[in-house]
Amino acid sequence: MLDSCGADVVYGASVCGVLHDTDDTERIDGVIFRTGAGFFAARAPLTIDSTADSAVGLLAGCTMLGGRESDGEFQLFSNVSCFLNRENGCAASENCDDGTVDQYDPADLGIKTLASEAAGPHLGKRYADARYRRLGTVPYLGVREGLRIKGIDTMTLERAASCPTDKAIFFELANLDSHAKDFPFESRGYRDVVELCSLWDCRISIPVTKGCLIPAGVHGLIAAGRNISTDHDIALACRMMRAMQKCGEAAGVIAYLAHRDGTDPHNVSDAELRDELIGRNVLDPAQHYAMYFYTADPATRYKKDILELTADEIAAMLALDAPGAAVYACSVNRKLGSDALVRMLDDPASRRGDALALAVRGENAAARDVLIGMIRDKSGEMPCSSHTFCLPYAVSAMSAAGKCGMTEALPALLDIVCDPDYAADIPNLDKVEDKTKLICDGDDVKYLYFVGALGAVYDIYRAYPDAARRAVAERRKPDVKKYVTGASMIGRTDGVRNSSGKIVRRMIDELWK
Repeated sequence: MLDSCGADVVYGASVCGVLHDTDDTERIDGVIFRTGAGFFAARAPLTIDSTADSAVGLLAGCTMLGGRESDGEFQLFSNVSCFLNRENGCAASENCDDGTVDQYDPADLGIKTLASEAAGPHLGKRYADARYRRLGTVPYLGVREGLRIKGIDTMTLERAASCPTDKAIFFELANLDSHAKDFPFESRGYRDVVELCSLWDCRISIPVTKGCLIPAGVHGLIAAGRNISTDHDIALACRMMRAMQKCGEAAGVIAYLAHRDGTDPHNVSDAELRDELIGRNVLDPAQHYAMYFYTADPATRYKKDILELTADEIAAMLALDAPGAAVYACSVNRKLGSDALVRMLDDPASRRGDALALAVRGENAAARDVLIGMIRDKSGEMPCSSHTFCLPYAVSAMSAAGKCGMTEALPALLDIVCDPDYAADIPNLDKVEDKTKLICDGDDVKYLYFVGALGAVYDIYRAYPDAARRAVAERRKPDVKKYVTGASMIGRTDGVRNSSGKIVRRMIDELWK
């Protein structure tokens, strides 16, 4: 097909420059690339940047979007070791998340690559009698996120919820998986879903519009792949192979229609573009923004949409052991009124769910005592709102207290932050069915409580700095080594511990200065 189209495929090439239109400095009309044979130029009226790290967009001078707001960091990268199973002669592999990296900084990329190669999970104490013989580690890191263009449209959680369905050119269906557990350092929108409502594996149908592929202020360029215009929250999900294949095909169709009509990509007919993509099975006209949640019943699992829950369903679910979807439903609609939620606080079965539902609306006054009691609860009890990974009710209540700026919760929160052994006697949660597959050990539990409480204190500090400083002044400054960098935390590597330790230390220094 490529040959019949007259296309050339150049392997082992690196983009190292762009060609600008001599009459329009905001328009690029090709790229410069390098191979082993030298430097070459390729001119074209339209360029599609499908590089993983926005190589063309950066060279073209596009405004770029970065990592999370709290510290600018991208998602954790992964590293894969290959092994030989001595018993059956088959090869095997192991994936290990290993901290954050700035892949645009050669020194940081080199240091992190070498450090990751020698990380604990990749090495054994003895190899002679081990079942698995290590064959090596892949030569490059599994980087999940990089800089992304700022497009004429940018997809965010808020934008996805309000985006007209007929503006979508494809949909991503995935959960918001940060591959880390430092949830308080993510955005408030992310925390409401994953931390407060314990909906880690909620599968969100995310619309992507034409404008997400077209950079603002630069002409002649179309983005494709994970460098399209999304915020960090959506970038956690919008990177999977299935959606990226759709994205590439959408970019190609946009380029074709723009070239055929002699127009810029943003002027391409939305209706014709959608028709083309529907015909290619890139876009299903029945798809829409939705949040499909886990249920114990396989018949409805990931088929029920949070946004379509009725008031009666929400009220009933708040009293069950999986209230997360109902709690979040209360944040996006008013089908169940706040007065009803306040009355339901008197019911022991629904009290925790009701308190979280009021908090997710920012209406915590009636639920303060319940939320503080939940924070102080050391049972480790957690909901069944997600498969694989749920958070204890106590941690969700911490998130709620931070969201609502509950100064009354500061004593309970600081009891956790300032005592490295606070969570030591909380039952090890890695034995609770399949809700805790991602909780590794006791240090992991300590970390979840510590960082949840610290994040809440910091939230309250930003809303009420004087009250927070008075409360903090009465407490001893925590030693990060006892909580994060000196603990096994997540059972992974120094890379993960150090990346978390940086922002934890910064928050503590700001609170105790």
